[in-house]
Amino acid sequence: MKYDDVNQPKHYMGEGVDGQNIECIDAMVAVYGEERVKEWAEVNAFKYQWRQGKKGDQAEHLKDKQKIIWYTRYSMGDDPRRDETIDMYAEEKCDFQGDTEKDD
Repeated sequence: MKYDDVNQPKHYMGEGVDGQNIECIDAMVAVYGEERVKEWAEVNAFKYQWRQGKKGDQAEHLKDKQKIIWYTRYSMGDDPRRDETIDMYAEEKCDFQGDTEKDD
């Protein structure tokens, strides 16, 4: 698994009840439900927007902007962690019915 400070921070991984690794946000969904976690993500995005530019250096400011985007997307049901999976199928085209076809 590829870790980074915005999309999959290593410090938010833990061991689930089945002995497998689970990310904190997935455990939150299991405990509180998806809608409550989406609302939390929206509030968390607000927090990062509020503090933007007030903590750390330029690199920290950029991370805050990335986190604003990450949490906003998650709050709208667009889980940014799925981007890597989507990229694997970049050569496929989707039609309006959701079917896929390969590029020729």
